[in-house]
Amino acid sequence: MASRGRAPARKLVPWLLLAAWLVIIYCFSDQPYSGRTTQRFLGAVMNVPVRKAAHFLEYLILFVLWRNALAARRAPGRALARSDAAILATIACAALDEWHQSFVPGRSPAVADVLIDSAGALAGFALLVLLASRRSCRRRAEQAGRAGGRADEPGR
Repeated sequence: MASRGRAPARKLVPWLLLAAWLVIIYCFSDQPYSGRTTQRFLGAVMNVPVRKAAHFLEYLILFVLWRNALAARRAPGRALARSDAAILATIACAALDEWHQSFVPGRSPAVADVLIDSAGALAGFALLVLLASRRSCRRRAEQAGRAGGRADEPGR
């Protein structure tokens, strides 16, 4: 009985993490004149590269959170569709974030930022594919090792 109560919570947690990350992105975007603020800490040379890297990483994480939230529904055989939806949702969030920045003093929307954010989402997808591929190779190697070990044991 107790496990039935945990199943809905297990499906809800990824959505709560996604919502929390979206709030964090919103808070970062809602800071007026943030470029000037970070330049005081990072200096003129490092300000832009660090901010663009942050965009990339922010949206890589956002893609992974979207993907995990969509995967919580556990529809079998729909992994690629979930990834497609997660990429589209991440890009839509990036575009909305840039639009939101057009209303914040000292901020302006930039198509280049949406492209950087989109690259972060695609990198997140590539990372998940790589991890899934490595996991699949390990499983096959373990299965082959178990099957091979039985055949090589003496007396069988």
